[in-house]
Amino acid sequence: MPARGKKLARHQLTADDVQRLVDQVVVHKWSYEDVALKLRVNRGLITRIMAAYKADPSLVEQLAQKEDRRDQQVALVQDSAEQLLARDGCIRKLSVVQQHIEESAGEELKPWFISKVLRGLLELKYSKVQKLPFKANFEDRLVLRHLYAKQALELLETDARLFSIDESWLNDTSWNQRQWHQHGARNSVQSKSISPRLSLLVAIDNRGAIYASMTQVNTDHDVFQLFLTQLADVLTTEDPGWPASTYWLIDGAKYHKAEETLAKMRALGMRTLVMGPYGFLASPCEMVFAYLKQVDLNPDNRRTGKK
Repeated sequence: MPARGKKLARHQLTADDVQRLVDQVVVHKWSYEDVALKLRVNRGLITRIMAAYKADPSLVEQLAQKEDRRDQQVALVQDSAEQLLARDGCIRKLSVVQQHIEESAGEELKPWFISKVLRGLLELKYSKVQKLPFKANFEDRLVLRHLYAKQALELLETDARLFSIDESWLNDTSWNQRQWHQHGARNSVQSKSISPRLSLLVAIDNRGAIYASMTQVNTDHDVFQLFLTQLADVLTTEDPGWPASTYWLIDGAKYHKAEETLAKMRALGMRTLVMGPYGFLASPCEMVFAYLKQVDLNPDNRRTGKK
């Protein structure tokens, strides 16, 4: 019940509050005025609650079930937010939480409810992102890239097999941003979006072999581990002794360095070497992604979406 001097609205009453109010009227035979004065609620509110109770005596039970349901939904948002913050360090949009809950629990929650939980219970803020200067050439980054290159070159001298592994995505079949045209001529092309977008995972070794997969889900540590498991099976079929001379070059993505992922790689016999930060040019996978994004992947204009 409210503190002294305050009155609660209907939506602020819990099932226990309503049960107490009903008991005062039905069991103790108090008048509506006495209940309003004693419990410090609006008399009109008591009238509406009692009318609802007389129409349906299971009112309190329904309210209790609704509260239990709400508590379960709050727990889903809390668990999802904690997982996303641990994985990504931030939550960019409410739709990210909404999608995560839908995929993990099959529950579809409204954005306003998710926002209320994030702000009220988890005390998170949605504020403008502060843009920082590009830090690729800071001294510590340069040192880390130098150390990585030194280790990679030393391994190459031993005739080791080095796998570079990375991921990207495609949401359009034509990434052309500029083209030559005559003055005054129309400079536009038809949009060729891919829906749902394609997520790519590519592994390339220093001997020219390429292994790739394509999905329509966001790449996370579960998808990455599944790719590693299936890739290990393929390599074992080709050469059962591959772990003895093979090293895996990964970047600093959170799901690459997650303990669960590293444990999986150790279990598969994969020895890892973490690339230096901002070392894009050291990853041959980037050449594959760059090639795919510089050509028209759908010159025949075949259907690429549901619509």
